[in-house]
Amino acid sequence: MSLEIVDHPALEVTGLLFEPGQGEDIAALWRRFADRAGEITGREGDAEWYGLSWRQAGAMHYLAAVATAPGAPLPAGMVRQELPEGRYARYVHLGTAPSVAKSLGRLFAELLPARGLQPRPGACFEHYTEAFTGVDAQDSQIYIYVPVF
Repeated sequence: MSLEIVDHPALEVTGLLFEPGQGEDIAALWRRFADRAGEITGREGDAEWYGLSWRQAGAMHYLAAVATAPGAPLPAGMVRQELPEGRYARYVHLGTAPSVAKSLGRLFAELLPARGLQPRPGACFEHYTEAFTGVDAQDSQIYIYVPVF
């Protein structure tokens, strides 16, 4: 799939945070989040889900989330994060959800450098739309966004 540069608007998301070292993997986090997503009010885009990832203090962090209206109530145990507006490299991953990590690796090692792009600080995110047909579906499309200079 191709890589394109897009300007993405600011977006507020609400969800559950993956905490490294707590004995849960990201797939389990998504299952737990799917069970609780109905608690979120002020949701925008009912069929859209987001997975944010970033490094902080040397550890990888991940948030399974949905877009919410600014200031929407925050359910117990959930967190809110804002994705700033800005320039992003957008790549369409075709394949299973577990293979997203492979596409991210290719983005950072090959595709961004080939285009002369450098990642900027901030969260990368996965955008799951109606084109996502299932965790293990080979025809699923997942949009991957990387903030770039």
